[in-house]
Amino acid sequence: MLEPRGRGWQNPAPLWAYRPGEPPRVSECKSLLRAGLMVVAVAALAGCASYGAAFLQSSPDGAEVINLEDDSILGTTPVRVWWKGEGKGPQYINVRFQKDGYRDKVAAFWVNMRHRSREDALAEAAPVKVEMEKNQ
Repeated sequence: MLEPRGRGWQNPAPLWAYRPGEPPRVSECKSLLRAGLMVVAVAALAGCASYGAAFLQSSPDGAEVINLEDDSILGTTPVRVWWKGEGKGPQYINVRFQKDGYRDKVAAFWVNMRHRSREDALAEAAPVKVEMEKNQ
């Protein structure tokens, strides 16, 4: 049943409570559509992954790079490495470079998680270069 409200007629029941044969008003449909789009947009942004990358180099080449967070081997220099994050903020990375005949070298750096894809991040990888010292 429609009731007078202000300058026009509005149905006091929520949109999902309409009885058959009583169509919703256009303004109510637009409000529901806006609310639905907002929910979809927030859900999409909340789950957006972001990527960052670094181009790890050593002098001399051929050092093994280990991620100190989980002791995983990232590759042998020169190597491009990517990380996946949940936000666009920077991520702090700690790695160790090791090569036979040279002292281990630890490097810590920030990776900007600003890319929407792994490929974009790798294409613009931030350079990280270390000089390794020979064992005595």
